[in-house]
Amino acid sequence: MVPTTPDAVAISALAAFLEDLEGFEGHAEHRVLLTMVPWWNFSGAWARRDLMEAGIPLLNCEPPLGMVPSNQVVPLRSSA
Repeated sequence: MVPTTPDAVAISALAAFLEDLEGFEGHAEHRVLLTMVPWWNFSGAWARRDLMEAGIPLLNCEPPLGMVPSNQVVPLRSSA
């Protein structure tokens, strides 16, 4: 699991990290966790969309910022 926030600086750093990670022979499977997702704007949805379009594997949950205790995670609704 590779955690990141949905802001542009964090996503840019994530891209560089994933590029380095894939450069290692025999690298482990990984998924990205969008964390600290603000509930008051669409930055989490936009980041998720952009990462999915780039083919980056994501965990199917987002811990929202300030909405639930830090030890709980809210699953995403199915789009089906």
